[in-house]
Amino acid sequence: MAVIAPSGMFVTIVRHLINDVASPFTFTDDRLRETIAVAGQLVLHELTFNVTYTIAIPTKDITPDPTITPDNNFINLISLKAACIIDRGTFRASLGENVRVKIGTDEIDARGTMEGQSKLLTLGNCGAYEQAKLEYMAAGNHIAGQAIIGPILSFVSTQSDRDRTTFS
Repeated sequence: MAVIAPSGMFVTIVRHLINDVASPFTFTDDRLRETIAVAGQLVLHELTFNVTYTIAIPTKDITPDPTITPDNNFINLISLKAACIIDRGTFRASLGENVRVKIGTDEIDARGTMEGQSKLLTLGNCGAYEQAKLEYMAAGNHIAGQAIIGPILSFVSTQSDRDRTTFS
């Protein structure tokens, strides 16, 4: 079993995609690992890969480890799906914040924030996942999500293991 490591490639990529890179983090490593496992299960339901992966959500395991012999399609798609799941959760949590209060001539309007977050779902990580999924389905020699994740994946690979070559 290959446990999704808290300091591993998946967690680092997802942290960058959701802009949760400064301490204190909004999401714990354990929460991200769980979300990555859930994303993996969902992606495996949608797509077929050259390697047969098994996801164990309760233990946060992916077997075989896709980061050992890098499967960039799998890594990119799972990372984007996990970021999308997080963005959707953030959007749902903010639904209660869609408020306009007017007392006399004073007004507080937080509805613009909601519109921006709604656009983020279609243009952000969820849109990027859908685009990467289409790229993968039509692929050939193309790596899904390379334009989105490529710079992050190169940075993570050189930072996490200096003996491995970069994947860009």
